[in-house]
Amino acid sequence: MGPVTFVVGWAVLGQRREGYSPVDQAISILAEAGSSTRAPMTLAFATFAFGVVAFATALASRRPGPAAIAGFVTAVATLGVAAFPVGDGLADQLHGLSAVVGYAGLAALPTLDALRPGTGHRWRVYSLATAVLAGGFLIATAVAPHPGVWQRLGLGVGDLWIVVAAAGIVSGPSAAPSTTRSNPPGEPSD
Repeated sequence: MGPVTFVVGWAVLGQRREGYSPVDQAISILAEAGSSTRAPMTLAFATFAFGVVAFATALASRRPGPAAIAGFVTAVATLGVAAFPVGDGLADQLHGLSAVVGYAGLAALPTLDALRPGTGHRWRVYSLATAVLAGGFLIATAVAPHPGVWQRLGLGVGDLWIVVAAAGIVSGPSAAPSTTRSNPPGEPSD
């Protein structure tokens, strides 16, 4: 629910806030100090963070490895983004640092899961493609025109990976015999 709430939050609030440009402005502007959309966007950030904590906890128990740590880092960084709103001096710097750490965690999460021993080929390819796309789009927010578009693409790709991975964990092991299953239990099937 965390990634879904987050995406719905920035999509709806971006439409409702007059003068806001989702093409050219960051999602964090919706939670800037003094903004009419600050409280609901902050709640969306927090919901995402707590959802990712739940996901990382499940990931750690079903598919142990460093990917879960990247999930926890992403969640804590997202809470930092929410706690230090843009438009408030020193908080701007802490906000920026939290965002960069969160972006790195979100790109590292599928990468580290893909590199886990025993990962199925299709899941590995999907995860690495997700990491490259998410990371590339998020880097583009700092160097390309229309940073709002790049940010939404990067976060959206990363969030979709979390949703797909969580669905795999919830659905449990495949009913196929272990000799024909190409993915470990809890991983989406090929």
